[in-house]
Amino acid sequence: MTEKEMRPIVVRWLFDRGYYPLHEILVGHYVDLIGVQFQPRVGRKIPPLQDVIAVELKIKDYRGVLSQTRNCQHFVSQAYAALPSDQCGRMTPKVLDRFGQHGVGVLAVDSAVSLVMPARFCPKEWKHINKRYWATALRQRHRTCPLLNKLNEPTGKDT
Repeated sequence: MTEKEMRPIVVRWLFDRGYYPLHEILVGHYVDLIGVQFQPRVGRKIPPLQDVIAVELKIKDYRGVLSQTRNCQHFVSQAYAALPSDQCGRMTPKVLDRFGQHGVGVLAVDSAVSLVMPARFCPKEWKHINKRYWATALRQRHRTCPLLNKLNEPTGKDT
């Protein structure tokens, strides 16, 4: 499974949890996916941010994805590493402990996303980035919808 194949599945996982996915966002470095939740829009042009999580997609580089997710933890409340399910099954307890020690969650991706290890929740103040994420969410609407539609396309395989 490639990162390109994993992306729409993780996008669906974010949507199912009430997050709006943003792609390739700069938070310390470029993060593959950011999920943002806004509070209800009541009489405001831009609603306040409620939560932001980061998801880094990797094929098998455990050390690299741990480093990347740790770098963005200062800017998000939760950080996840998403890897193909077969790679997650090969992780030793020592490797999983390293993710846990740093508060990084692990997601196993195949046809759906499974939570291998939850991320540590660290609440943040969002005032300085609220407007930026809202504008990005509006600009990227066209990128997210095609990814979700791709999940519903027939695979061409007979079942």
